[in-house]
Amino acid sequence: MKTLAWVLVIVNQTQVISDGDLLYPSLQKCQMYENQINRPLQKIQRYTFSAYCRPEVIDRPEDD
Repeated sequence: MKTLAWVLVIVNQTQVISDGDLLYPSLQKCQMYENQINRPLQKIQRYTFSAYCRPEVIDRPEDD
């Protein structure tokens, strides 16, 4: 059976660091980690990472 999951994509400037490795069943959990990565920092700090949640349809394991 198909189900919707959320992939946390992490980007460093223009290079994709993680795409498909971090999979979450709920948008809220994915957004929690996204917000931690995209947190506002002081202007003097150089932080080039960003993140976003991308939906993906996956096969859900069958329950026996």
